[in-house]
Amino acid sequence: MSFEFTLLFLVRLLSGVFALALVLALWKKRKTDGVNFMILFEFAASLWAISEGFEHAATNFQVKLLWSQIGYIGASTTTLFFLFFTLAYTQSNKFTKPMAIGIFLLIPFITVLLVFTNSYHHLIWEKVDFFPLTNENVYYYGSWFWIYAFYEYLILGTAIIVLLVGTFRFYKIYKVQLIYLILASIMPLVTSIMYVFKLIPVKADLTPPHCPHFLGDTLGNRDLLSTNV
Repeated sequence: MSFEFTLLFLVRLLSGVFALALVLALWKKRKTDGVNFMILFEFAASLWAISEGFEHAATNFQVKLLWSQIGYIGASTTTLFFLFFTLAYTQSNKFTKPMAIGIFLLIPFITVLLVFTNSYHHLIWEKVDFFPLTNENVYYYGSWFWIYAFYEYLILGTAIIVLLVGTFRFYKIYKVQLIYLILASIMPLVTSIMYVFKLIPVKADLTPPHCPHFLGDTLGNRDLLSTNV
């Protein structure tokens, strides 16, 4: 098993390590509304980022494919955990009940199952080409991938709408925090669309897999939010 470690691998690895560091930093605030979901978000984001890094670094087709499959465990749940966080953060807790969470997780669960069994049905990738000269896997999407992609964009769009509605409910200082979160949400949406629909020549997914550093301060003030509605 051989790897070719590049700058992109280092960026992905550091991104994953940073997400894990945020998990540790957030743990002491886990009783604050929404923090448990953000911990899950950061853990999934870390898995996604590190897997992407090793997929890029691997020089063997099967190894690259395996890391891509592992990455789907994180990639398919980060957006959903972010939605749960935004719902809890804006005090829309009726949508974060166990029954609702189970329903929302159904598509990611099916997707991960199909990813690891793709060779039998090709619903995620119709085919995957490996180019040794550039050390790249090129994925040609199957029918279920588009269902999954639509679901992911719907979930992220819903999270953005939840944050937008939240800006009308809280005092000005908290509106600024929500606007920051909205801007941080739009960036991965745009980069993901550009990657999936091949609107840019870069074959690596550039979608940022974790929220920016100001999130810790935002969560630190979250316990004050309920008293200022």
